[in-house]
Amino acid sequence: MCSSDLITAVFVAVMTAIYIGSVINPTGHLHGLPVIVVNEDTGASAHGKKIDIGSELVGALEGSSAVTHRLKLENATLGQARARMNRADAYATLVIPATLSRSVLLSTGTGAQQAGLPSPATVELLENTRAGTLGVSLAAGVLTPAIAKISPQIGAKLKPLARSEEHTSELQSHHD
Repeated sequence: MCSSDLITAVFVAVMTAIYIGSVINPTGHLHGLPVIVVNEDTGASAHGKKIDIGSELVGALEGSSAVTHRLKLENATLGQARARMNRADAYATLVIPATLSRSVLLSTGTGAQQAGLPSPATVELLENTRAGTLGVSLAAGVLTPAIAKISPQIGAKLKPLARSEEHTSELQSHHD
């Protein structure tokens, strides 16, 4: 076997290993996939304390190495995000609704009951299949478990507010 044949054989083996590795574990080989974050959450108040779950979620995503090593998160407005997705400049957009904080506080019984209650708010992932279904699937495969991990952490921060609400309710019922 001559040296050029050996070099060709080694090159083919290396390329095959890289390809198979990326197919077997595509998220493990993913870096810098552009994803836009739109935080429309206006926040809420409970017991005189400002709560902004949208900002906490964005901060937790940006602080997660499991997310930032694979995705390139960029903040934008919804209009900017749609324009970028139309140009295939992003694989997905994570939209945090304006009523997220209010909705979460109300669902835990912490928020003040008001007329015009928001319907349950959910974070939405807009997928840009024009940019490629594999990229969209990979972005969702990184974001979905990250949000599932972050949600209980944010919930734990709200527990003291819910306990405070329960204590206030108990005091008021004993006073009546």
